[in-house]
Amino acid sequence: MQISHGASAEFECSEREELAEDLLAPEAEVLEGVALRVYDEAREDPYDPVSPVRLARALIGSDAVTIVPRHALRTTWAMLVRIGDRAHIVVRRDVPEGELGHTIAHELAHWVLRREGMRDTEEACDYLAAALVAPTSAFRRALALLGPKLARLAKAFRTTETLVALRWGEISWTPLALVRPGRVRVRGQLEFVWPPE
Repeated sequence: MQISHGASAEFECSEREELAEDLLAPEAEVLEGVALRVYDEAREDPYDPVSPVRLARALIGSDAVTIVPRHALRTTWAMLVRIGDRAHIVVRRDVPEGELGHTIAHELAHWVLRREGMRDTEEACDYLAAALVAPTSAFRRALALLGPKLARLAKAFRTTETLVALRWGEISWTPLALVRPGRVRVRGQLEFVWPPE
């Protein structure tokens, strides 16, 4: 996930727009199943997660991920491209370490969802990427061992505190809102209604 730093901390959106950015429970369940199939196809154990590079190489091919200089991708951190009949994930060299796994997994998610005949919206790819970086079984185990300590969970999954916070809400159904300038992301049980301010 690319984090943008806006000058204004104000956020205005209707409930309808806010909910449009998040997935409904049935879609999330389908994507969790897709994540398990990716691990199965890669012959990896989701209880012991592996690098998204390893998953991409297992599914797409040994040359699935290419690191490029910053100037090669000026407006984005990564991109899924087709060269001939092969897909490649092209990633900028300067992607922060904590973002690298999710960035590669996000592009892999585009490839997987297209292959499965599913819509590869940015929200779906973000969700699937998080499920690949921190599969449900591994996340539950880590949560039991480490507790809801975001820094420790992020270190365990070699990712960001943002990803593990959202993943915690997705898996535990604990209502949470991640707020940053220009965007609010909610996770947790759908019946929960955030109180008015």
